[in-house]
Amino acid sequence: MNRDTYTLEQRFLAWLIQEPETEAALLKPQDEDAFEGVHPLESQDRNLSTVPFGDPLDVEDFAEESWTLGFRNVHQAWDTIPRSSGHEPLKLGAKFVVQERFYTLLKQRFQQELEAKPPLFPWEDEIMEYEDGPVFSLAGFEAWKPQLDGLRLPVSIPADVMAQVFEKCQMLAKSTVQDGRRLVAAVEGLFPNQGEPLNALAGSMLLGYSRDGEGLASRLLGSQVPEAYETATPEQQMTLAMIAAYEVLARLTLKLSAIEPAVSQSWETSVGRVNLHAVLEGHSLRLEAQLPVAGSVELDGAAAHTRSELDAAGVATLVVSDAHVGQTYQVQVMLKEAEAPLGFTIQLQ
Repeated sequence: MNRDTYTLEQRFLAWLIQEPETEAALLKPQDEDAFEGVHPLESQDRNLSTVPFGDPLDVEDFAEESWTLGFRNVHQAWDTIPRSSGHEPLKLGAKFVVQERFYTLLKQRFQQELEAKPPLFPWEDEIMEYEDGPVFSLAGFEAWKPQLDGLRLPVSIPADVMAQVFEKCQMLAKSTVQDGRRLVAAVEGLFPNQGEPLNALAGSMLLGYSRDGEGLASRLLGSQVPEAYETATPEQQMTLAMIAAYEVLARLTLKLSAIEPAVSQSWETSVGRVNLHAVLEGHSLRLEAQLPVAGSVELDGAAAHTRSELDAAGVATLVVSDAHVGQTYQVQVMLKEAEAPLGFTIQLQ
């Protein structure tokens, strides 16, 4: 009996220090039954196989909980398991050494498994690489701010909240994720660990059709529209922030299809209005950008890249001759007075 118990301790420590397994093997411990009763991660039916690798925001909290609960189980097991009459693995009074060693081994194990199977962001289906870009803020985008001030929102959004929403929307304008995921990604930094209500809110927002933020607020909040963002409930703030994201993303997106082959969009700036007009004719995509002052326009997508510069106010025309349904193109508009470009996206549906 004592010999069997000591063997169990050895097998447990061997499991902690073994080499990281393959991605498929990581999904299920190979000898789970062998550790019944003393598994270091067992607490309320949770073990290593249920680590929420799908959401990177949950891993840190789960790891901290697992380390605490895991040591508690091992600590209790160490006190209750009888020792063999032979060689003692540790002398009495060495519990502190066991505790420190357990924390170290468990942390290494988590790091190994995260490296072998990196977690995904909520809006990802697979691991994606993102290009480094400038850090956006309203201070650096004063030229583009008039459009944000003119959004038809039910209440005014604080500058710091709008800055974060605008920053995320600019990044998402370069992505190809679906509209619902774009809305969630635009505001989830403001409401951490609220993935489920955010997804439900995005779904409700896209179910109906509203022309502006005021219409969305009327449909989603009814008569419960708060007097100010600061005094709103967390649920109301979530709704207001997502309405702002909806408005910004709508202004930054041009969707073309066989039913609607021509679309126009505009953006108010500190020096006048930027007007974009995109037309899809067969496999030819033409973009006309009217700038209020000197600047440049770039169009990127698939294997296409074209750029046009203006020395004064006027219209820049860019053409892609091999455009197809399903492709997405990024448009970067830069004005002489602006500190950073404004990004739009053209979706061929």
